[in-house]
Amino acid sequence: MLLQSRGIDFDTKMITFSRTKVEKMVKRTGGKTSVPQIFVDDKFYTQSHSSIFVNKNGLYYFKQKGESRVLYKNKTQLFAFKGHYGFVVDVSSDKIYFIAPSKHGSSLYVYKNAKVSRVLQGDDIIECKLLSNNKALIVTIDATGYKYRIIELNNDNNINLINRCYLHKSFKPAVQRP
Repeated sequence: MLLQSRGIDFDTKMITFSRTKVEKMVKRTGGKTSVPQIFVDDKFYTQSHSSIFVNKNGLYYFKQKGESRVLYKNKTQLFAFKGHYGFVVDVSSDKIYFIAPSKHGSSLYVYKNAKVSRVLQGDDIIECKLLSNNKALIVTIDATGYKYRIIELNNDNNINLINRCYLHKSFKPAVQRP
């Protein structure tokens, strides 16, 4: 859906349950077996260790290199941090937003001008989508469920909470509070 909404042609290949397809993909990637594998114009491009964010300016993704998580734009390494978790959630003209570990969970960060800044103080952020240059929808999770919030972004990455939105009805916490 995301690639379709951006007018990008793509093809998904499910190889999990077919030994023949797995062998064919391993051959096409030069022996690589991790997923996702990225192909551009039907040619192997690279492998990734996170979801891939695609827009008209390129491909954004993380790779794991030992103890470091490395952010790439196309095949250019932008920066690395110590950790095993991180994925790009959105890109504006000069900023790359991503979710990565924080002290007690995960939070929203931004990469701009070769610097990384934490956008929010919360340790419960699991997703983000830019709505405009100065607004974003974030998803948080806690023992009571998912919460959706619209936040206002400014140039200093300080935020103002615009609207507290609502518990996702289908979520049932694993631990019930008394």
